[in-house]
Amino acid sequence: MKNNKGDEKLIDIFAELLSLDLYPDTIEEAEAIILDTEIDHEEFVGKSTATYRNLLSEYKDDWRNTSEEVIDTEVAKLEAFILRSELSKRELIEKINSIADKLSASGQAKQLSLGLAHRNFDNQTKEDLAHLHRKLRYVASELDVDVDTRER
Repeated sequence: MKNNKGDEKLIDIFAELLSLDLYPDTIEEAEAIILDTEIDHEEFVGKSTATYRNLLSEYKDDWRNTSEEVIDTEVAKLEAFILRSELSKRELIEKINSIADKLSASGQAKQLSLGLAHRNFDNQTKEDLAHLHRKLRYVASELDVDVDTRER
């Protein structure tokens, strides 16, 4: 295995940037940490960009790795669900919570359920809630979780 001191320095800088006690609060603080090292700033930017792009290219669920045709198909599926903007804000919140509960109970969408559990729906606009409601019905449909399918 080839030992590359430049790559080791890059890893050390990433470790320093991501450590819990030194995590920078601003871009300026991050740049100061990078500039404080012996690695060339342009080299750091180039290598870190290449590293992230390489990681993203291997992640099949990243939208950048999805064809435009597939994205268009999924958008059409989502838009097949009626946007229920006639519902009141309270009704939308109740329906969103109901779908979130069903998704959570199914065990198939734990991250989504956790994200929704900490969201303050009262601060959302009615339009945003209607779009979220439609997206959740779509997700439930894709996961074969039984929610009110009459609303499609």
